[in-house]
Amino acid sequence: MPAARGKDILGEVAKQHRSRFLEYLIAQISKAYPELYAYVMQGQRVTAQFSVVLGQTYRQQTAILNFAKLIEKIETDYRHHIIWASDAERFQTLVLGIRARFIEEVIDLDKSNRYATNLQNRILRGFQALVSLDQLDAKRNELLQNLNPCESGSVVEPKAAPDGRAGIDEAVPEDGNKQ
Repeated sequence: MPAARGKDILGEVAKQHRSRFLEYLIAQISKAYPELYAYVMQGQRVTAQFSVVLGQTYRQQTAILNFAKLIEKIETDYRHHIIWASDAERFQTLVLGIRARFIEEVIDLDKSNRYATNLQNRILRGFQALVSLDQLDAKRNELLQNLNPCESGSVVEPKAAPDGRAGIDEAVPEDGNKQ
C-alpha cells in the first residue's frame, strides 16, 4: 500500500506543476507560441486577452480546461499534420519513395521512349551525314587530281574557245614555253 500512496502523491504533485505551468504558459503564450496565439486570436480585437478569448470560445470553468479543449480541438482538426510532425523522417522517406515511383513511371512512358528513340535516330543520321560529306570530299579531291592533265611543274592556262567561252587547251610549263 505505501507504494500506491507514493504514486498518488506524485500524481498530485505532477497535476499541480502542470496547472502552474499552464497558467504561466497561458500568460506568456504570445511570446512562447506566436502561431498558436495568432490561431486563437484570429478575428479578435487587438486589446482582447488570450485567456478571455479561450473562455468565450470553449466556456469551461478554468483557463486550464479551456486550454485543454483548445489542444483537443487542434489534435482532432489537424490530426494528420500532427502525425506527420511527430515522425518527420519516416514520412519524408515515404514521400521520397512515392516520388521515386512517379519518376520511374515517367521514365517508362511510351512518350519518353519515343523521344529517346527519335534523339538516337537524329544522332545516327547526323553521323551518317558527316561520313557522307567526308566521302564526297575525298572523291572530289581524287577527281580533281585525275582531271588535271598536267605533269608536275606545269600550269594549266585557260584559253578562249572559238565561241568565246573560256576553256583549257593545253598545259604550259612554269617557264612559259609551250612544248
